[in-house]
Amino acid sequence: MRAHYLQHVPFEDLGSIENWLKRSGYEITSTRLYESEGLPGIESVDLLVIMGGPMSVNDDQDFPWLVEEKEFIKKVILITHKPQPFSRSDKALAEYVKQQRATVQS
Repeated sequence: MRAHYLQHVPFEDLGSIENWLKRSGYEITSTRLYESEGLPGIESVDLLVIMGGPMSVNDDQDFPWLVEEKEFIKKVILITHKPQPFSRSDKALAEYVKQQRATVQS
């Protein structure tokens, strides 16, 4: 099983989630978005953990990687159809849900 986490700032790491993932047998990989690291292929993610940060999901101009990250989250949810836990990032999930509602209503 492969867990991947998205890290927005250096001081928001997995913390105690890491111990649980290791005990549960997950191979752990990460993308440090603040270092402009690339995102993995969707097929290499069994479980996605999204860490928090001081930025808003609407701060695309200040953090251009947010656009790609939100699209990645959408693909993980829609394409893989795998339930995904979100850690400390209800903002990212809320943005996704808001976009989906707008699509349905239009």
